[in-house]
Amino acid sequence: LRGPAPAGGGLHDPRQGQGQIAACIDRTGEPGVRSAAGWVGQGLSNRRLSNRRMSSQLPPLKIRNFTLEYPIIQGGMGVGVSWDRLAGAVASTGCAGTVSSAGTGYWNTREARLINGRPLKPVNFHHSENYKAIIRSAKQRSGGRGAVGVNILCALTDYERQVKDSVEAGAQYIISGAGLPLRLPEFAGNADIALIPIVSSPRVVDLICKRWKRSGRLPDAIVLEGPKSGGHQ
Repeated sequence: LRGPAPAGGGLHDPRQGQGQIAACIDRTGEPGVRSAAGWVGQGLSNRRLSNRRMSSQLPPLKIRNFTLEYPIIQGGMGVGVSWDRLAGAVASTGCAGTVSSAGTGYWNTREARLINGRPLKPVNFHHSENYKAIIRSAKQRSGGRGAVGVNILCALTDYERQVKDSVEAGAQYIISGAGLPLRLPEFAGNADIALIPIVSSPRVVDLICKRWKRSGRLPDAIVLEGPKSGGHQ
C-alpha cells in the first residue's frame, strides 16, 4: 500500500474515504484495521475503546433464562463447522454460540463404529456421547459468558434423542427448523431451556404456538427464514 504510515506505525490505505478496510500492525505488534473513520483496534487501549462503543451501540438480548452481552447468535453449521471450538469461542465474547447436532460421529471417531471411515447408521453418525461431550466442551470454553445452545434439524433421524441429549448436556437453547418442530416442547420436557423454532411465515408461527400450548410452552424466540435465506441461521 502506498503513502506515509499513520502515527501508530502501521500501513497507510490510499483508498481512505471509500469505507474500505486495510490491515495494519501498530508498534505493539497488534493488528488493527483502517476505515474512512480512521484506525481502529491499534493497541489494547483502542480495542477497549472499540468494545465500549460496541457496548453502547448493541443492546443486551435476553432470551428466557440467559442474557447476551451482544445480540449476536452464531448459526449452526453441521458436520464439524460449528462444534465446541467455534461455539465456545463465540460464547466467550458474550454472544450465543450454536453447536450443530449433525454428524457428531466424526468428532471423536474412536467412540463411533465406522465402516470405510464413515459412521455406521444414524446411531453412530449422530453420536449421542460425542454430541453431549461437544456441548459440555463448548460451555467450558465459553468461560461462563454468553450462551451455548444447539441447532437440531427436524428432518434428522433420532430427532427426539438429540433434543433429550441437548437437555442432558446443559444446552441453554435449541434452535430447530428444516421442518416443523411441533413436538419440541414435548421432547424437552420440563427443562428450563429456550426453545426457538425457525419459521417461514406468520401462519407457521400460529400453527407452532397452537401445538406448543398443549405442552404449556410458547417459543422463547423465533428465527424468521425468508425465501432468500442462505441456510445457516
